[in-house]
Amino acid sequence: MSLRMKLIAPVSALVTVLAVIFCAFLIYQQYSVGRASLEENASTIAQLQASAIAPSVWGMDNREVESILRGLAAYPGFVSGEVTDAGGKRLARIDANAAAGSTLSQSVDIVHVEGGKSQTIGRLSMTVSTAALDRAVHQQVSIGLIAFVLLIGLTGAGLWVAVSHVTSPLAQLAGGMRALAHGDRSVNIGLVDRTDEIGARWRRRSTFFAEPQPNATSSKSRNCVPAKNKRLATAP
Repeated sequence: MSLRMKLIAPVSALVTVLAVIFCAFLIYQQYSVGRASLEENASTIAQLQASAIAPSVWGMDNREVESILRGLAAYPGFVSGEVTDAGGKRLARIDANAAAGSTLSQSVDIVHVEGGKSQTIGRLSMTVSTAALDRAVHQQVSIGLIAFVLLIGLTGAGLWVAVSHVTSPLAQLAGGMRALAHGDRSVNIGLVDRTDEIGARWRRRSTFFAEPQPNATSSKSRNCVPAKNKRLATAP
């Protein structure tokens, strides 16, 4: 793996994990809030209908109970409703949407009040569909996936450009130093004018290789001394 990828991969992985966690949190929060709101609305409607249906249940008028119960069908997402007496016997039931998918149910007591005393005379159960909420969540998931792909793409492109400004000069510096080490003193990789650490390092290296090596000069001088002495000894 290249140095560029070693720098980009961990950052991209971290951004990916954070983005997934953030999107999952937002979707879960929206679903929780939406479901709580739907449950509250269904409970309110059920309580209102229970109050309206109480006199008919008290008078054991099952036809009127069913007629009032049908009024729940106007509620958006209504699936079914059922009224039972205090003993659990069914008095009336209507089904508006049998293929509703996921649902939630709310049940409230039917209370008869007379002479300042209240008595539970039955129970109203109401089932509503959560299809609209599910569609909204699925839409948010789709939007989140698109935003996630765009985020990863932009992050990767930005990191690639940013890291390239660091790794490319380093690669040029390494290539120039190899050329100098092999004796190529004419190499020019365009780093002399850089004012950062990379430019300073290249200038020091190029200056070092341009100067004569003291070890080689000393060795040459030592080799010349015996030859001079030999010529003096053989002179007439």
